[in-house]
Amino acid sequence: MRHPARAGRAPAARRVVRRRSLLPDALPHASGRAPLSEPHGSDPLRRHARLPPERADGRRRAAGVDTRRSRRGPHHSRSRRDPRGPRPHSEADAEVDGRSRGASVGSRGGRVNPIRLMFVLTSPTRGGVEEVVLALLKRLPCSEFRLALAAPRALLEAFGRDLDGMPVDIEPVAAESWRRRTEVSQLARFIDRVRPDIVNPHLFRSVVVAAPLARWHRVPTVVETYHGREGWRHGPIRGSFVPDRLLSRFVTRVIAVSEAARDFLVRVKGYPADKVVVVPNGRDLSALVPGRDRESARKDLGVDPHTPIVGVVGRLEDQKGHRYLLDAWPAVTRDFPDARLLLVGDGSRREALEAQVKALGIAPSVIFTGFRADVARMLDAIDVLALPSLYEGMPLTAIEAAAMARPVVATAVDGTPEVVEHGVTGFLVPPANPPALSGALLTLLADPDRARSLGETGRQRTLERFDLGRQVEATAAVYRSVATKS
Repeated sequence: MRHPARAGRAPAARRVVRRRSLLPDALPHASGRAPLSEPHGSDPLRRHARLPPERADGRRRAAGVDTRRSRRGPHHSRSRRDPRGPRPHSEADAEVDGRSRGASVGSRGGRVNPIRLMFVLTSPTRGGVEEVVLALLKRLPCSEFRLALAAPRALLEAFGRDLDGMPVDIEPVAAESWRRRTEVSQLARFIDRVRPDIVNPHLFRSVVVAAPLARWHRVPTVVETYHGREGWRHGPIRGSFVPDRLLSRFVTRVIAVSEAARDFLVRVKGYPADKVVVVPNGRDLSALVPGRDRESARKDLGVDPHTPIVGVVGRLEDQKGHRYLLDAWPAVTRDFPDARLLLVGDGSRREALEAQVKALGIAPSVIFTGFRADVARMLDAIDVLALPSLYEGMPLTAIEAAAMARPVVATAVDGTPEVVEHGVTGFLVPPANPPALSGALLTLLADPDRARSLGETGRQRTLERFDLGRQVEATAAVYRSVATKS
């Protein structure tokens, strides 16, 4: 197979200068013994559940703005010259170069030279998937990894100050389809400049471009992170998963965020079982302290300390199933007229949901907060978390609510039952079923002692299973394993 000729000198990638160390130089070798993670920065909490202020790149181009370069800021500076020298120009040279890079090994079986790791994202919205990548960027040890990120400009703007001080080569690009030739070419040039050892795309739209493109540009290893069943995929072509089986040939290893995700990959998509490893999602549990902000958060919301509040945290999109929760809410307010429903987040469905609230006559009891950076305070304010999603990989919101000792009423989809144990930490109900949702919510609101007991059990279970430090170390172990074999 012919490889593209090396182009002339390309502009250097942007680079962030580390201001301070974010982690100790070494993490425990066994992920199960990883210590409780420490908060990083002034706002360690995930800032999901909103759409960032953004403009499409097409509109930027129409306005004459160059979308290939991000605004120069504290987290955008030029990268250093490649210390490994010029790229090999022949297959034989490439083989020699590969052997020399793989020959020097460290104490963990990895190389002395840092592993060059590039993440690829294509969604402009900051949600759970993007929070997983941000956590890895913050916590992977810089002594072992040299990091790069290709992501839409709007997402980089949404990350904002969270990228400050992080040693990351950044390229604002959204190559989510081969039809977007300009963006695909931009991503190809970024790969050529960074010369990663591993490219790690998240979600199908990233994988469909980044995986084959990385292989074409001689990247030795592609690690796909699979976050769960894509509920939007229907029809004879999309629903057949034939493209997925073809793409799996370009992928060295797949990280599934839950056992349910792994099962779907192997059983339905037809991925080879030996390619898939499960690394459950985790959160920074040290930042989630129940009771610390409950009184002040309720005061900010204008809600009485004794008013029952049900909360739902997530992007206002079809996947999250808000419309079914709103359909269930009138039955709740009949028994609890003073109850409030708190919708934390923003998204494309907001206007439609606000119209539904008016049509149902429940506007006085429903609060749309929009984007909130203080998700932990919102969780502290509520009594019960509702998660009416139609599909999920492993829901970060459920992990966070459980860590805040709140019982969870969730739909029994995909990886959610791995977080919410029915009758032990909350209740599981069928998806798209308003009567089941209202029944579970009424049970908990009518029995505060039981709700409190479920919440306390959920917190203890979460502290044992879903610490972010364990997720980061287990993910790093996957990177080390494939890097030493490449």
